[in-house]
Amino acid sequence: MTDIRWVKLASDIFKNRKITQIRDQAEGNDMALIWIQLMCLAADTNDCGLIYFSDNVPYTIEMLAVELKHPIERVEKALGLFTQFNMISIKEKVISILNWEVYQNIEKLEIIKEYNRIKKQEQRAKQKKQSEIVVSKMSGTSQGSQDIELALDIAGSKKKVKEKSNKKESGQPLPKDGREFPSYGIILGSEHLYPVDEENCNEGDSTMSSQCSLN
Repeated sequence: MTDIRWVKLASDIFKNRKITQIRDQAEGNDMALIWIQLMCLAADTNDCGLIYFSDNVPYTIEMLAVELKHPIERVEKALGLFTQFNMISIKEKVISILNWEVYQNIEKLEIIKEYNRIKKQEQRAKQKKQSEIVVSKMSGTSQGSQDIELALDIAGSKKKVKEKSNKKESGQPLPKDGREFPSYGIILGSEHLYPVDEENCNEGDSTMSSQCSLN
């Protein structure tokens, strides 16, 4: 929220009947100063004339005395007079300046409120956009992983096709069930090697068995 750094005071404030009565008291000028200080605190709080130290922490008399740089007894007396003259109200230890709009420029306050509203709206829109960007990046990462897996699958399939093609070009028969040939073979002549099962080498003609050898 934009801070309000001003308070509207009438040029004839010291002719005001309430201020005149306050100044006529012992330490009256000091209490008139306390009144102006309270209005400045209300402007700093910027909450429709309320005065408190922070959210859920109201000012105590001791805290106000430290804040305003006045003795505790003087602050207590001033608050009593201000309450008596309907200048302030104190509810649940929270001080409220009555008729606060009199001491503020209402038109200026409306401009400030509208400015704060727009800033909050822009901030929410920015946060929403940032959240959407994060979600989009996470989604893109997931899609990228899927693309990589698909590319690997395609590469693996191409490799298998190439291996089969190489075997076919070399004249080696391809197994129908996709299994690798055993490491045993039978040699017929000196140029061709035809794979056979180990069982075939151990059965049948002894001449054929004698020709079995390792690849």
